Amino acid sequence: MDVPCYQYRGLDSHSRQIRLLHLLPGVWDDQVSCELHVTSLDDTPEYQALSYVWGSPETTKLILLHGCEVPVTTNLHAALRRLRLPTDTRVIWIDALCINQSSLDERSQQVSIMGEIYEGCQEVLMWLGERKGEDPKGDRQTLKEGHDQLRRFLEAGDFTCDPDGVDLDNYEVLLAFSMFYILSSDRHVNELPCFVERRASLWDVSDCFNSGFREFHSIVSLAYWTRIWIVQEIVLPPSATVVYGSMNCPWDVIAQAGMLFENHANSCCLEQCTNFSGEVKDVISAFSFKVRTLEMIRMHRSIGTQLDLLWILRQNFHREATDSRDKVYGVLGLVSSPRDIGSIRPDYRRSAREVYEDVTMNLIGSVSSLSVLAGDATRNADFPSWVADWGQQSKKDVWQWDIERTAMYHHYNATKNCELVADRLPGSILKVEGVLVDSIAAVGTLMNSENIGDSTSTTCRDVLALASMPDDDRQIYKCGGTWADAYWRTLCGDMIVEIEGSLKYEMRRTKPEDRQMYELWRTVLQFGYDEALNNHTGIVDLEGYQASVVRATRNRKFFVTQNGYLGLGPDPILPGDHVYVISGSKVPFVLHRVDNSEADSRENDSSSYPVFKLIGDSYVHGIMDGEALESTTATVGSLLLR
Repeated sequence: MDVPCYQYRGLDSHSRQIRLLHLLPGVWDDQVSCELHVTSLDDTPEYQALSYVWGSPETTKLILLHGCEVPVTTNLHAALRRLRLPTDTRVIWIDALCINQSSLDERSQQVSIMGEIYEGCQEVLMWLGERKGEDPKGDRQTLKEGHDQLRRFLEAGDFTCDPDGVDLDNYEVLLAFSMFYILSSDRHVNELPCFVERRASLWDVSDCFNSGFREFHSIVSLAYWTRIWIVQEIVLPPSATVVYGSMNCPWDVIAQAGMLFENHANSCCLEQCTNFSGEVKDVISAFSFKVRTLEMIRMHRSIGTQLDLLWILRQNFHREATDSRDKVYGVLGLVSSPRDIGSIRPDYRRSAREVYEDVTMNLIGSVSSLSVLAGDATRNADFPSWVADWGQQSKKDVWQWDIERTAMYHHYNATKNCELVADRLPGSILKVEGVLVDSIAAVGTLMNSENIGDSTSTTCRDVLALASMPDDDRQIYKCGGTWADAYWRTLCGDMIVEIEGSLKYEMRRTKPEDRQMYELWRTVLQFGYDEALNNHTGIVDLEGYQASVVRATRNRKFFVTQNGYLGLGPDPILPGDHVYVISGSKVPFVLHRVDNSEADSRENDSSSYPVFKLIGDSYVHGIMDGEALESTTATVGSLLLR
């Protein structure tokens, strides 16, 4: 006899209805059996929520839902079997089952309240998967049994190789989870049993932790940590538990492991961590980064920091989503102000391009600023040049330095608070107002290193050659001062990073006396650290200046304009491109002129306006504080961005 197919009944969106999965009790070999029950978030129901990777829809297993056979991915099936209680029903919210995935309307509506769903649960279970595939024959413990085993192992504190009384099939996992607890203990590296000094200050994993470290590496390398959805799934609930097979521990332990160890690695234990073997350094660094990017958001929320949508999108640009629209939809629940979200609502009937165009316009309007147009990582040649594509494949070297560089832009005011004018015209054209500063005459090479004196660095001599000027940096710069002054200030974006601790820093604009930082920095380039520091008296924050240089110049090119301005711009800039100060922006932009006929002038009635492609944001020395608009020759005019 055929088993009937389960039929979803509609939800009342006005009363904030959701479905909760009742995972019925059973033992390991029983078929997974569940029921769905409708409730309202207004009734504050008690439930857990699941955070997990869906897995391939091509590989499924059957469960029973109200007696009907329903296919679920193998990873979800493994989670349900592992999370099932022997004698009690577990009430849990799981998107794949609690949302009718075949209904685009319901999917859109439920995703719009997903932040509230996770915020309203008692606990989120972070399912990392089974250690040895979907059917781990050597580990059929319940979560309680796994938790108790780990507790006993930690209490015994016996990390010697192959200790008596330990199930060796699970030994590597016990060691890996022990490492999380050890790293969270806030102790120095030389006090941690998982590390040992081999020779000549070379630090490595101790012998008895080698197998555990391999498992640790496997855990922190899981695809789970790359998903966009896990951010709100971890940040919003009041508590979280990490589950890996039967092994489980509070997320707070893993979070503290990453954060506290990084504090040591950047301060008191810097020497030991610098001398870690290559693989250990890479694994621990990657682990700390994954934890920090999640905990930073959670800590900001806990102290009441207002998180705006643009900041959240940039911080999580590196994360992945099967559906690129979820790069936006998946973080809406984290936004503090409804104004930032505006009219953005999850709608899976709209294309990614339509979604991103709307999001860009919303970000422009919600803060009356063109800040969203800054950055290189979100550029997509197939989209209008002014539309930020948040679904782009992540390039860490680009998006990470976008974040660092754009953080400097709050200290500039190139348009002198000139009122924003930004209108979207038919044909995905953005009409703005701005002042033409100059056109680019010459462009330098791409600078892409964090290291002082790298071969990609552009020197003052290189800049003077770009400007077709004699090799004399004492010559007067267009906006006052010498070319030497213009160069060292441009090199750091006219900003100084003041490092106050291992993970804390402030930024400020440069002062004339900061030139001594540059002079010492230049000496280091020529003669090396030891000789430069031996010949220097006084205290100079060389590290702060170098941090400023990297933020300003990474993935940037020096350029010189026809009338003698010096600037830094993105990789694609070319001679002949134009520098504009556009109303509503803190920084100038580089634009490329295109044929007016490419704009639909009949529909837009805009044939008289120049048409441009947006190349990217820039720093131009001498016009970062509104000087271009204060000029007697400045003329504000309309222009179109395609």
